[in-house]
Amino acid sequence: MSGLKPVSSESSPCFCYPVVPKKDGSTYRWERVTLKKRAKLGLQDRSLRPHTAKVGITKGGIAVQLSQPNFVDELLDLRLMNHNARMGKPLDTEADPDLLADVTQEIAYQLQDGSVSMTTGSRIYVYGRDRCAISEEHMRWNGWGDDIQLDCMLEDPIAKKRLEVSGSLTKRSRRGRKGQYHAKARKAAGNAECLSDLASVVVPLIWLLNCDIFANKISMADLPDIGADIGKHDPVVVLDPNLPQRELKRMEKQAMNLNVVDSDDEIDEDQDQVDDFDGDTD
Repeated sequence: MSGLKPVSSESSPCFCYPVVPKKDGSTYRWERVTLKKRAKLGLQDRSLRPHTAKVGITKGGIAVQLSQPNFVDELLDLRLMNHNARMGKPLDTEADPDLLADVTQEIAYQLQDGSVSMTTGSRIYVYGRDRCAISEEHMRWNGWGDDIQLDCMLEDPIAKKRLEVSGSLTKRSRRGRKGQYHAKARKAAGNAECLSDLASVVVPLIWLLNCDIFANKISMADLPDIGADIGKHDPVVVLDPNLPQRELKRMEKQAMNLNVVDSDDEIDEDQDQVDDFDGDTD
């Protein structure tokens, strides 16, 4: 960003830089989308920032944004203004304490009632607390109880297996970083997402088995074991214990590629500062 003059941010003592255009001079998709969303609210520019411009706002859990405007601030402000408009309030009304936003998703994918639809990759910003939810909150919101033991997430099973196979740990990449406990917990939280769907089948089934409407009694033993054959034919994947961290991380991202693609718009090569709040340097 050499040659660019920083502009001061009202809500932060640090300096922000103007957005650098693409090499062809065009703007990023998030800039165009957010301007359209503002226009629908009757706004002609980005001057109204009812949340991110407030003195003292720190956005805990989100990496410091180097540009102004930026994807994250626009998302948080538009989320608040859309919610206020829906509730019939002035756009600059202070956020309700229980208003939530998933900062990994575009404004179009935010739920209108102020809640969020959580995925394993979600990062939930809580307006009333001016911070992102911590991993334990993700677990509770996904239905897990307070008896869940999370200590195992502090371990590094890949490194442990490497040590068993090769007798030594590979040197860590200078750019690599150890798996974060909170990131692991957020992913594990999603393992309960199917419980509500499963309950919609199991509860009626149990009711049917015990309501005496069938001529012949049905017991659980009469039902087929639908999970009996799962895994019988699944191939076993064996990884080279000497694979570098960068390659393992690339393979993991490919296997867990859950990004939502908007079929009506092309994704820019920089869709872009979405990764900024994660502090990801890869």
